[in-house]
Amino acid sequence: MIALLLLIGCGPRHLDLAGPYGIRDHAPLEVRDPDHLRLLLVGDIGERLDPGPYRAQGFPKSERRRTPHPAQSTIAASTREACGETGCDLALILGDNIYPAGISGGRHQSDDEALLGNAIDGYGTPYSLVVLGNHDWGPSLPRTRRAHRELDLIATYPDWLGGHFYSVDAGIVRFVALDSNYLVRRGKEAGDPVLNHWVEDRLDTDQWTVVLGHHPLRSASRHGDAGSYHDVGMRLWSGKRYRTWTDQQLVGHTDFYASGHEHDLQFFELPGHTAAIVSGSAAECSAPPSTIRPSPIAPTFLRNGYGFAILDLSPSAATVTFYDVAGAPLWQAKRQRNGDWTYPTGPQVDPAHSCAEDAEQMKDIQRNTP
Repeated sequence: MIALLLLIGCGPRHLDLAGPYGIRDHAPLEVRDPDHLRLLLVGDIGERLDPGPYRAQGFPKSERRRTPHPAQSTIAASTREACGETGCDLALILGDNIYPAGISGGRHQSDDEALLGNAIDGYGTPYSLVVLGNHDWGPSLPRTRRAHRELDLIATYPDWLGGHFYSVDAGIVRFVALDSNYLVRRGKEAGDPVLNHWVEDRLDTDQWTVVLGHHPLRSASRHGDAGSYHDVGMRLWSGKRYRTWTDQQLVGHTDFYASGHEHDLQFFELPGHTAAIVSGSAAECSAPPSTIRPSPIAPTFLRNGYGFAILDLSPSAATVTFYDVAGAPLWQAKRQRNGDWTYPTGPQVDPAHSCAEDAEQMKDIQRNTP
């Protein structure tokens, strides 16, 4: 037992930040309207058919492996409707892109690659910015080769961006992408002076800034806040150094931090107007229902269930809208560029919403979809 805990507590190998999989700054993206961007936030998109129910229905293992969970296509159709006729400009793919453990290689590699390709293409955005999650590395024993297989795949798509650490501008927005799993599982790397200098430089801009990573800064749900993360019922990778680092480098220095990891939807207003957005239920849903974990900062919005978020940005204002599985708006937060966050309908916390309710709604949507 002790040997097993030591094994799964291991971190990934050290990354050469100056190497081919290290820090990279991309050329600016050309967008339809540089002064008005609509961003789609989807996390934990890579789930496959549920083993239990679909095994009982006679689906062979090989078919379950290559078939995405029904929520994936349902959410994708709902995002396209919510994005409207002009569509969203970019999709932020917030990690855990291929369950259960990234691209496995061997005879299953083509199935894994097709799963991710079809999922991201389903959102229909001109560009997709991708970060890795713990399942993309391997949830218990992180394997660098699995992470790099996925990054190699991402590099073959001309309109996708991915990497451990990268930045890109699109009109009035600067994006900074982090491999939070690497920083959580190799805690001493959160504080690397090269990484610190790069993050500080990238966030020193008059543009809106959006940092994307897989692990949430704050969460009132199953995994909890950075610094007290729970995994497999234990605090093997609590993220204490990640919490210290993000409090110093990100909170109050970026406008938004977007994440997944929790299979629900959450919004936190942090010091310095930083908004922490959790959107991790594009193909996964917490079950049993989420419980409210004690936190120094309570969520302004929390809803258990499948869904996604859209972030609208103009030079003077930002609007965050959360949507349910059918693409119906659930809740909004608004902020003027130099002002405070406002909530038109007030705080809304609903951890008891049932994943089963969404599953029934999905069946109705699929029956009515041509």
